[in-house]
Parts: sequence; structure tokens; C-alpha cells
Amino acid sequence: MKLYFCLMALALAACANTAAACSCMLRSDKLEDQIQDSYGLAIAVIQAEAIEVKTSIYDAPSKAFPGRTERRNEEQVTWRISRIWKGAYQASSTVETVTSTACCVCGFSVRKGEVYILYLNGSAPFSLGICSPNKPLREAHSDVEILSRLAANNGT
Repeated sequence: MKLYFCLMALALAACANTAAACSCMLRSDKLEDQIQDSYGLAIAVIQAEAIEVKTSIYDAPSKAFPGRTERRNEEQVTWRISRIWKGAYQASSTVETVTSTACCVCGFSVRKGEVYILYLNGSAPFSLGICSPNKPLREAHSDVEILSRLAANNGT
């Protein structure tokens, strides 16, 4: 019985370490502040449809337990851009993302055929994470209004 509780405590500690590594520091709980911050940091903010989604599952070295491996999922997505609020892209062009997740956290999973608002950071292929307000367009009515105001104020 004691062994069972020790194993459970170890499993919870492992998940807590993984989750803590994925926490985000937000300046504010207000949607407008979050979008403004993400817009400022992104090299591009776009509306795009996921036209191809490939998922790979593989084992990689564990960060929580050195010497062990953990299961990871990698999602490679090709996007067709339909709207640009920021960045040097053209409508109908494509962009690639590759997002890796460990133990179901940190990454941002997408569905083929669905349209999303994406905040792209770094360089291609981009990675999508939970710390940017990436989301399906159907959930982003307020986001679109805020992004349109930001783009108008920045001359795009």
C-alpha cells in the first residue's frame, strides 16, 4: 500500500514538473491586453485554414527524469492564409508549423479544414503554443475586432 502511494506521488510530481514548464506569464487577464501583447511580439498574425495535418508519435529524452524517455507527439501543419493583420505574407500563400508536445501539454493541436487565428513567432517552420491566443476562428469574434483595430493603428 505504501508503495502504491509513493508511486502515485512520483507520478503527480512528474506531471507537475511538466505542467510548470508550460505555464505562461500574462500581464493581464483581459483579452484585449493579451491580444495586444501577442500582436506586439509576433512577426505575423494571420487567419489561416489547416489544409494538411500530419501527426508523428515518437520517444524522446525526458526532461523531468534524466536517462528516461517520454512519448511525444509532433504535429506538422500546412496552412493557407486568408487574412493578414501583421507580417509579410500574401493571402492564399501557405505557411508551415511544427508543434511538439510532451504528455499532452504545451502544444496547440489543430483540425484539418478548420480556420484559425495564428500568432507566429520565431522562424519557419513556426511552433504553436498555449501562451499565444491562437484559436479557431469560430471562437474568435472579439479577437478579430481587436486585431482589426491594432492593424489599422499600425497601417496594415
